[in-house]
Amino acid sequence: MMREKRSVRPRGEEERRLVFRVAGGEAAGRGLPLVVRSVGCYRVTRDFAEAHRPRWFTELFWTVAGEGLWRIDGTTHRARAGEFFIYRPGEPHDLAAGPAGWEYRWITFDGRDTLRLLEMFGLPRSGRAGACPEAEFDRVEAALSRPTLEGVREASVAAYAILAAAGRRSAGPREGEAGGAEAVRHELDACYTDADAGVETVAAALGQHRTTVLRAFTAAYGVTPSTYLARRRLQHALSLLRTTAMPVAEVAAAAGFRSPEYLARVVREETGGSPRAFRAGADERERRRRFVA
Repeated sequence: MMREKRSVRPRGEEERRLVFRVAGGEAAGRGLPLVVRSVGCYRVTRDFAEAHRPRWFTELFWTVAGEGLWRIDGTTHRARAGEFFIYRPGEPHDLAAGPAGWEYRWITFDGRDTLRLLEMFGLPRSGRAGACPEAEFDRVEAALSRPTLEGVREASVAAYAILAAAGRRSAGPREGEAGGAEAVRHELDACYTDADAGVETVAAALGQHRTTVLRAFTAAYGVTPSTYLARRRLQHALSLLRTTAMPVAEVAAAAGFRSPEYLARVVREETGGSPRAFRAGADERERRRRFVA
């Protein structure tokens, strides 16, 4: 059964809104690894088409409604509602609207580490990421509208939320799995202090098969439930070490570790020192020494 296509919100004519960075040019974002160059919101009809020569910046498009067409390496791709795609520096920007029109948000970057950061966020060339985070785009637009260094910096910070949303969802969990993943996360958050808790425990609590739980959670969050459990336990243990005088053995038990020896090993892997050293702040002194050096 084919899904009904959502058309662009009815408006009599095309609507385009965009904001460029003008605060000091390239110097405005000096030192930032990611700098927003411009941001916009377009609502166009089926007759819309643009063909631009290769550009020197990176641009991310996110479809709000309707459908867009984009070309890369001679192949045309469709960008439906909830999907994003990226053009990198040196690539032509060839765009067109689908038969129902196209409403989309876009943002461009020219920071020195843009491509490396896109890779760190796990962003593919294109992907299904769910509803466009329009509120985040609005934040970037509002910040960039203030032609000050502070505005440029705030826009760049707000842009991280857009990249995080795309990277978090682009793995593409199947329909219905996103909600299932959230239920799994709530169960993990509720039971991580139990050393016996694991994927099987959560699956049983939710009445689901272990494979279903594993697949849904990993697709939505990019880590397995077991890894998430281990990280939550470590977070709790580190907090207890710094905020209480509990013996290490009690900290281990309270955080869901099977033994203080296992806690010590995990803490050493994370901080480079023992639980007692972490409690004393030795890791911070060492990090400060290395930074100053």
